[in-house]
Amino acid sequence: MVNITVNFYPPFSYYTKKKQAEITLQDGTRFIGLLKQLINTFPELVEMVPDLNDEYIFYNNVFPVINNNLVSLDETLHNGDTIDLFGSISGG
Repeated sequence: MVNITVNFYPPFSYYTKKKQAEITLQDGTRFIGLLKQLINTFPELVEMVPDLNDEYIFYNNVFPVINNNLVSLDETLHNGDTIDLFGSISGG
């Protein structure tokens, strides 16, 4: 089993009504698997992550960080990982 911490920053904290969650996953779970579990737990997150199969759309909406590094959808999660979910930043 893999125990991780997910920190939700705006706008994710708006949709989850939480700032943090402790999640237990199966060994070998990839980041995309975590996202699917989070959407099942917090269905409102689909507003932020409308299509997990399109990395362009995903990274335009989400800035995911694991242990202070940008994460790919296929990255395997490890026990003790801390995941920060930030909304994308744009403007000029």
